[in-house]
Amino acid sequence: PALVRAEVHIAEAEASLRPPAEHDAPDEDAPTIEPRGHSFAAQDKELHRTVETLKAFAQALRAYLTAEADADPARTARRAASGLSVLLEDDNPQVAAAAAFWQACLRARDPAPAPALAVLDPAVVDPPPGSLRFGFFSRLLRCRVLAARGGSAAALALLLQVEERVNDWFKADAERADAVRACAWLRLRVLQDWHDRLDSTSQVDERTWCTSQMETLRAQRFSDARSS
Repeated sequence: PALVRAEVHIAEAEASLRPPAEHDAPDEDAPTIEPRGHSFAAQDKELHRTVETLKAFAQALRAYLTAEADADPARTARRAASGLSVLLEDDNPQVAAAAAFWQACLRARDPAPAPALAVLDPAVVDPPPGSLRFGFFSRLLRCRVLAARGGSAAALALLLQVEERVNDWFKADAERADAVRACAWLRLRVLQDWHDRLDSTSQVDERTWCTSQMETLRAQRFSDARSS
């Protein structure tokens, strides 16, 4: 799997950055040549930081992907989520946004929604320009968490508002189209889950409404996919 290969490469990179063994020590009499304006110490520090960042993401992905096989998935998810905490303040907005997204994904496994919602920005707030893609999917994740915890109506209302903002957030036509379809796909999931939770005897009207909404949404957003 790709994750295993990535972990191998990260381990190799980490090993290469460790101080050399005593028998590999360079000759003290050999001249040290550094490019003007460049510091090998600073470069080494930055490489260590990069490796630690990659390790934190790899651990988070492993915890997320192997949760069902883990003896204590909740504990593993919490530990992996904590490992991403320091990256929430990273200078790179893409790294910070990715850390927030994956931390929320892990904390969304908790029965209570509070841990995940505490990490995620409000759905209708504009994502930071430097982390638009992760910011967008974080807003979809917030809606999904709300729906999974019984707030289906609120999630659907928020998803409609998110979809209305797609044209302002994404400039490229292809990105806008993908974002709109992502919103529609999640609305389908929310409607289907809501429908399945409703009682088939006492909540017939509500189930009928969900079915009608799903049929309309499929016709409007996914009819081209079915015909092809």
